[in-house]
Amino acid sequence: KNTRLLGRFKVVGELMMDFAKGRKQQLIRAKTRGARGKGASFDDLETVDAPAPQAPVPPPVHKVNTDSANNIKKKNAPPVSLTEAVDRLKKARENIKKNGYSGKYTDSDLIDIVNKGELNDRFYFRLIFGSADTIGNNSLGFTRPSGRAPYWATTFDMAENADSDPELLAGLFGIKDFDPDQPFSIAIIDMEKMPPQTERESFIPTYENMASFGNRELHEELQILGADMNDLMSEEMSEKYRRFVKSYTDAGGNIYDKSSVYKYSKKYTSDEALQKNLQARHIVQIEFGANPIFSGNGLTKVTPESRYAKEIGQEYGVVETFTFERDPLSLAELEKNGAAKIIPAKPIKGK
Repeated sequence: KNTRLLGRFKVVGELMMDFAKGRKQQLIRAKTRGARGKGASFDDLETVDAPAPQAPVPPPVHKVNTDSANNIKKKNAPPVSLTEAVDRLKKARENIKKNGYSGKYTDSDLIDIVNKGELNDRFYFRLIFGSADTIGNNSLGFTRPSGRAPYWATTFDMAENADSDPELLAGLFGIKDFDPDQPFSIAIIDMEKMPPQTERESFIPTYENMASFGNRELHEELQILGADMNDLMSEEMSEKYRRFVKSYTDAGGNIYDKSSVYKYSKKYTSDEALQKNLQARHIVQIEFGANPIFSGNGLTKVTPESRYAKEIGQEYGVVETFTFERDPLSLAELEKNGAAKIIPAKPIKGK
């Protein structure tokens, strides 16, 4: 990997050859004269100080820049604190009750934001299963046995007009089979106050960004299967994986049973390359949460069955954010540090 050193090693090789030739001639002369030659020594060879080997540079990850100004014009100024963010959600609720839901951004606006490639928002917004008074010991993302705890969210700016209505948010986020009896909570996250104890990276989860990050973070798992994230992150592979998961779950399979998924992939297709890619794509789902509805364009698709679908009135809901954490802090710890605020998510419409 250090090809820049080949020139120097060529010089060393030539010196070694000269040394060997000279030593051979010296021994011949010594034998002829009956002299005793000195033992071989490398002391007279020129030394070359090679630079210390450098660690390979990881692929770039598109991190969220919370300091620079956003190139996309916001519909209104961002909040300056968690308290203001909560107050603004209350106002949004009153507006929904009075005038119905109206989003800030059109489909073309959302696509433009993704194409810009950066989210510079300070406050993030996440819908969480469970009531606000019982989830304190949980983290923002579910921690896997590997220690990875990623979570999918959006920015406060994207979700503000939807208030804290879990049904409306589920429609915007593409969540199917919304259950009105399921308790939900909202986490408003202040990214500027998130403590540095945990490893953290955030970006818009496009195919390109996920491939770049996954090839680094899942390198060992993918290497065992001989798979590459660039092959997994495409619309073609997404469609193949959607069909595979549907077939597997229709047959009664548990998507979280890794060995069962692997066995089924061998029954599903005789194409060994496809088997490996389906198995690798399953790892991406389990470790990153990129399930079969992951679109790869950085946007959520509005749930057509949602009661809010007509009010939303467009194909896409919000720009998604993918945040990766390892060994994260609990929600209670984040609240104590002033980095997050957890509030109940209350539906506006009745059942």
